[in-house]
Amino acid sequence: MNYASWPKRVLAAIVDGLIVTVIAVPVLILLIAVAAGAESGSLVVLSIVFFFAVGVLYAPVLMQRPGERNGQTWGKQLIGIRVVRDDGEEVSFGYALLREFLIKGLVIGWLGGLLWSIPTIINYLWPLWDKENRALHDMMAKSHVLGADAPPTVGEANAGEPKQPPAPDPAERQDV
Repeated sequence: MNYASWPKRVLAAIVDGLIVTVIAVPVLILLIAVAAGAESGSLVVLSIVFFFAVGVLYAPVLMQRPGERNGQTWGKQLIGIRVVRDDGEEVSFGYALLREFLIKGLVIGWLGGLLWSIPTIINYLWPLWDKENRALHDMMAKSHVLGADAPPTVGEANAGEPKQPPAPDPAERQDV
């Protein structure tokens, strides 16, 4: 199995963070500058909403792409890794939103922040000792991060591995 290494996962996250920053910060600065001259605070609110929307929608919009880019953000694409679902389905917008925003962002990030970020740190270090290089958010979302050259599903990636014979069914046992 071609599991993505921890350094590749970290590098992809850094690249994605830089991309989101490059997209969002200039617009945020522009909106705040315009709002500074306005009498209404509505542009400040719009700036905050825009910054939040870019951060939330970046991964789901990109990860839902069909074909070989499915499960990839631009950072993952550049580094050569992708997210695959354990059930073999393609990564959809809703699934990516669940994995990236609800699980990573709210459950592990925000709630983890309430506990001095200890859960967040454990989550991001977990692949270092997990035999499948999975973080806690991968386990919660039932996903794996693989090399981009691996088949698009975990099931297909295991296709070449030898299968164990099925265990005998006690109901079919015939005592003579």
